[in-house]
Amino acid sequence: MQRVIEKTTLSRGSVYRFVNDGSFPQPIQLGPKLQAWWEDEVDAWLESRPRGLHSAEDARRVRRSGGLSAVR
Repeated sequence: MQRVIEKTTLSRGSVYRFVNDGSFPQPIQLGPKLQAWWEDEVDAWLESRPRGLHSAEDARRVRRSGGLSAVR
């Protein structure tokens, strides 16, 4: 879960909300309290999203630069 959160910049609650509404890949149950996601499925989900912030590094870059600029 931690890697999914880092990669998508979603909160744990958002990941599960998207899983429950069918818009995020289903996790694989590895044990009673352990789930995982196929990385290629998460990558495909990220690619399907509208252009924007797709990773924690994108968010850090925006914070370091002082924000996004609107282009008209």
